[in-house]
Amino acid sequence: MTLRPFILAIILLTVPLTGPGPAAASGKKAAEAGVSDGGFNLVPVAAPVIIDGRVVNYVFVTLRLVPSAPDKASQLKQKEAFFRDALVRAAHRTPFIVPGDYNTVDEARICAAMLAVSPSIAGRGLVRQITVAKQQAKNLRRNPKRPTPPAP
Repeated sequence: MTLRPFILAIILLTVPLTGPGPAAASGKKAAEAGVSDGGFNLVPVAAPVIIDGRVVNYVFVTLRLVPSAPDKASQLKQKEAFFRDALVRAAHRTPFIVPGDYNTVDEARICAAMLAVSPSIAGRGLVRQITVAKQQAKNLRRNPKRPTPPAP
């Protein structure tokens, strides 16, 4: 019987120290990141870095899709697999390489290519914006040396 008040006291002392629950924490992170646009991130997709017909690296790209209206997000999210497939196909057809860099991809070209195919995937006017939320190289590769100009 004397053990119960002791356990109760420990529980009451530790509860205020734990902070808000996971739902409140994720809401706070979303508010800090400005995620009020109704958009969502796709699962990362590996885009190859191809130099002279040889794959030298892969860069995992996470795209953020923003619908034209927040209530259209669920309709757009249902097409996530199609967007990932379109990104893989486009990246293998014409690699989005940055000249002289084996560890990043050209964000502007990826976004433009994905915006171009978005009407055929989700319908005209459903996607307002596509951005690269994150990109990470599979292996950090040393970039090629730039040729030194000949001495005069």
